[in-house]
Amino acid sequence: MSIVARHFRPADPPWAAVLIAPAMGMVARHYEAFAVWLAAQGAAVLSFDYRGMGASRFGRPLRGFAADLDLWRLDQDAALKLLADRHPGVPLLLLGHSLGAQQAAALPSAARLSGLLGVSMGSGYLGDLRSDFRTRSRLFLYGIGPVAMRLFGYFPGERLGIVGDVPLGAMRQWRRWCLTPGYLLDAEHRRPLYRAARFPVISLKMSDDEMLAESGFRMLFEAHGNPRRFAELPPAPGERVGHTGIFRSRHRDTQWPHLLAALKELT
Repeated sequence: MSIVARHFRPADPPWAAVLIAPAMGMVARHYEAFAVWLAAQGAAVLSFDYRGMGASRFGRPLRGFAADLDLWRLDQDAALKLLADRHPGVPLLLLGHSLGAQQAAALPSAARLSGLLGVSMGSGYLGDLRSDFRTRSRLFLYGIGPVAMRLFGYFPGERLGIVGDVPLGAMRQWRRWCLTPGYLLDAEHRRPLYRAARFPVISLKMSDDEMLAESGFRMLFEAHGNPRRFAELPPAPGERVGHTGIFRSRHRDTQWPHLLAALKELT
């Protein structure tokens, strides 16, 4: 099955080729304004939707749509290879948002990466969540999520106001990660694979992230074989960013320059 990707080309030869990989439940449209801006800063950019999400849903109903996180990992790898083939000879960077960064070391083409910028890249394990977010997460993981998936045959996030609509297989697998200490590292037995990863990693978290505790951010960052820098970004006065907001246009002047600087640091 195909996926839909969009290529943003700079006016001049690029200083890097950057793949933007979405978070759980997010679609490429969420990152479009940032991709346009990043291309204007001289990078070649590719964004994409995992199969069953956004444009890669192809208008099909999600009940019975076969897609899990392992297939999404292959979707991400296919997008990475496409970008690398279109821009040979320049640094190949992955800008992963949450889930989009978490699977980097498990990509079949991970050895081609010049660097990973993980934005909100942390463990979603229940015990690694902020204490004030845990109660809602238990309700979701043990109650609302399983019941909704049985009723609809997929996760109806748009109806519930929780992430977005997600194929059944992907949400079931992610739920298993969230209920496993060590998150995907132990749920998928990937610790040795991540430790062997050689690409440098920069991890950025927002200080007002409402979901994940700092311990979970640091755990996943330090699991990589070449962690370079972990940093916390504060919102500007009066600004609210949180776990998913940094790519919204209103943060163009306050937060996007931090992302650009980190990407250039990886080159």
